[in-house]
Amino acid sequence: LCPPEPWTNLNDGGFYSARRKLSMPLMSLRRIRKEERKRLREAFTAENMPEVFACANYLQSVPMQVHEPTFAAMMRVWQAGGGVLGVPTKEPPKVSAFDLGPDWSKEGATEAELLQFEEWKHRAAATYDDIRRWRTRVRELSGFLRHTQSHGKGIPLWFAVFMDTRGRWYYRGVPNPQGTDLSKAVLHLYRKKPLGKRGVFWLKVSIANHYGYDKVRFAERAAWVDEHWEAIERALDRPEDYPDVFGTDAPWCMYSAAWELREAYRSGNPEAYCTGVPVHMDATCSGIQHFSALLRDPVGAKFVNLIDDSFVGPKQDIYGEVANVAHKAAIADTGSTDPVTRTIAAFWAEFGVARDLAKKPVMTYVYGATLRGTTFDILMSLEESGAVLPDNVSRWEVGQYMARKLFQGIAATVPSAEYAMHWLKNVVRSMPKGKRMEWRTPTGFLVQHDYPATDEVRVELRSCGVRTAIVNEMKEGTKALAMLNAIAPNFVHSMDASHLARIANAMSALGHDMVAIHDSVGTHPCDVDAMHTCIRQEFVRLYTETNVLADFLMDLGIPGEVPLTGSLDMNRVLSSEFFFC
Repeated sequence: LCPPEPWTNLNDGGFYSARRKLSMPLMSLRRIRKEERKRLREAFTAENMPEVFACANYLQSVPMQVHEPTFAAMMRVWQAGGGVLGVPTKEPPKVSAFDLGPDWSKEGATEAELLQFEEWKHRAAATYDDIRRWRTRVRELSGFLRHTQSHGKGIPLWFAVFMDTRGRWYYRGVPNPQGTDLSKAVLHLYRKKPLGKRGVFWLKVSIANHYGYDKVRFAERAAWVDEHWEAIERALDRPEDYPDVFGTDAPWCMYSAAWELREAYRSGNPEAYCTGVPVHMDATCSGIQHFSALLRDPVGAKFVNLIDDSFVGPKQDIYGEVANVAHKAAIADTGSTDPVTRTIAAFWAEFGVARDLAKKPVMTYVYGATLRGTTFDILMSLEESGAVLPDNVSRWEVGQYMARKLFQGIAATVPSAEYAMHWLKNVVRSMPKGKRMEWRTPTGFLVQHDYPATDEVRVELRSCGVRTAIVNEMKEGTKALAMLNAIAPNFVHSMDASHLARIANAMSALGHDMVAIHDSVGTHPCDVDAMHTCIRQEFVRLYTETNVLADFLMDLGIPGEVPLTGSLDMNRVLSSEFFFC
């Protein structure tokens, strides 16, 4: 209810009470080795990391406000039972019954039964994810309800920030600006600004984006809203009766933006209408964008929209491209001499490879996507589609075949990502055995890449109905596999966090408000053009002012050569419409 205190070290900002300051630091050191904590407390100060702390203090200084019309519509849907437009139902999702019965055991099970068991586990895990999402949405709605009942309407809200050990930014509190579609739709910027001519345009673009109409040029998105405005306007008073109008991507964010546009039109002077609705612009496959920039890869840069030289036509669709590559590979395999491969390839050649099948592995490729997990996702997708699989091969082989083809398609489409991940893993392998890793990003943040080896200790409690507890104690050395598998995602997250911090500081210098959601940034509609400039200029600066990979090796203190780079001219990013869109 009041602005968070500014940070000058890890424990002196954010909340006001000493207890809250200790329990909610700027960065938690709880998982850091005890012998490193004192050094890191001394290193993480505003004096040593001015860019990092300036970003923290700017982000948490931006007040938000509950958008009452959106919240009222949500509560009406919730009280009617939910289940529409992403509003949760009164009851959580239920996990399906175990397929093989209560007496089934792995011992002596057939291969088909084991596969059936693994698939049930994967479906159950997906359902538990749905349950967690359901709980999050319920907490968000109840949080807003408690707030409005306790403190009234129209007051400013502030959200203290914190960061993880890679430098990524988060807001404290539930709900908050990084929540689900429900939270993002309800929270508007408290300080309102007139739309202006460009603000009206960007508000229309935002409406189209939230619907999912985001593959075409900005001007075409705005025109799409004009074309469908009559239906959108009619649906605003009873959105639950017109769910198709608002789509499934971000229906409440679309509703919230459309409500503000209607109010602007009703004011009689849309350009003078003042609003706090934030317009967000999102990266296109952020991780692959960073790897393509690191290695100056013009091929990968094209497919993730780092460059856009034609200025016509839709944006590049890396998901569709990977799906096409995988489908062509399956068609080629129909001539294989191996009968199993030929049968599976014939199935995929006829069934096709949908864009949505490629989306998740592409998005998570640089963040640790696994062949096994992707195989299960493919099998679940096939099951939902009702596909009839070949009789003479196992379902697992059908799914794993396509998982391999999708991974190969990603490597062929964006070679820089594959090469960069391989190079980073080799750096980990060249480190002294058991040594933790730490490097400094271009913003000065010290990334902690450390997965300590642990001993499992059994503690006898015999208290409050609990007999024993298992405690993992840190010991010297690291978990080799964890260090290897996490290096690519941690490195790329440290870079997108650096990019966001620099965007924030640039927006602060211009006097604009901003909302940060990792690789998505939002501001007032009238300030979107300025934000676009900041996004692109700071990305170019990130990769041209220093040699990021050479500095990375120097910080680690190990010899080695940085990868060869391609011919990409980073300045071409400045004119790419779809870089963030």
